[in-house]
This record gives sequence, C-alpha cells and structure tokens, in this order.
Amino acid sequence: MANDGDGSQRISAEAIRARAAALGLSLALDDVAAQALAERVSAASEDTERMGELGLAEYEPAVEFRPIPARKE
Repeated sequence: MANDGDGSQRISAEAIRARAAALGLSLALDDVAAQALAERVSAASEDTERMGELGLAEYEPAVEFRPIPARKE
C-alpha cells in the first residue's frame, strides 16, 4: 500500500498479486487489468473506512472472486 499524500491508502497491483499468492490464488492479469483491480480494491477500502462515519464499522463489504464468464456487467 502507498499513501497518496491526502491520508488515503492506495493498494498497488503488486500488493494484490502478493495477497492472492499468499491465499493460494493465481491471478492471470496483465498490468492494465491488475492496476484496474488495485484501484477497485482501494476504493472498496476507502468505502470501508467511511462506514465508520455511519456507525457501520463492524460490518465488512463482501469481496467475491468469480471466473470472468460468471460476471454480470
């Protein structure tokens, strides 16, 4: 993770790959797709931090990994 200078934590594509590997997952993502995923995870992380403002800090958003054909756009 890196700090953007505004206090928010940004999650890098390398951190996503490392976490996936630690969980035994294999991510077949090119650099563009990995960066897009990192941005989405960073946004979810920021949303989680903001949940505290609403008194929802004890709840965590669900993250679900599905095969690409199973996704609904």
